[in-house]
Amino acid sequence: PSKGRKTKKGDYSAIVCATVTSDLIYVDADLEKRDPTKIVEDLFVFCQKHEIRAGDLVGMEALQFQSLLSNMIYKYAAENPDFALSKYLLSGNDLVEIEDTTPKMMRIRRLSKYWAERKFRFSETPGSQIVLAQAQTFDGTEREGVHDDGLDALDMALQLPVQKPLMYERRRDRRRGCGRSTHSPRITRTSTWVESRRRRPQMITTQSGRGGSNSWTRGST
Repeated sequence: PSKGRKTKKGDYSAIVCATVTSDLIYVDADLEKRDPTKIVEDLFVFCQKHEIRAGDLVGMEALQFQSLLSNMIYKYAAENPDFALSKYLLSGNDLVEIEDTTPKMMRIRRLSKYWAERKFRFSETPGSQIVLAQAQTFDGTEREGVHDDGLDALDMALQLPVQKPLMYERRRDRRRGCGRSTHSPRITRTSTWVESRRRRPQMITTQSGRGGSNSWTRGST
């Protein structure tokens, strides 16, 4: 979860799920103006909706106040162990810390190849339709009053497979540099969780992250 590094007044926070198949990317999103506590609560509800489990990736920006948000997520998981995301974290899965210093406009432009190939399918939820609307008005410039947090979160979700090994590499470098572990806060494992069903992995991220809806809108800009 993240509010972005240069949050503009009135920006949405965005939680986005991207499910990647061999030929399409299904997108579901929850966009709302909310405080950090509500972001954390809504993230757990969103992951519950998508039945998050081992093999999926969940991440958030690891810059500025996001480190505090990460602690809030782990604390909420420990206090609410019945949520799917709680079980995911309690069973040893990491929250991927995204450290991408690429300017936001360039990050969003990385989505261009998927738009060109008509890869996206958006659920017909209000949040997903906001992301689609942001894409249709995006002109590559950062302007006052123009929201792009949903697009940024979508890019971050698609970057999670790249960001996860980079996170572990950073941790190894920090351990060598300071002689101690700098892993994310760990929760005492009070339960185990095993998932045997096979299905497409999902990537969920939250920005400042296969939808539950049965209806999808073709993404075009």
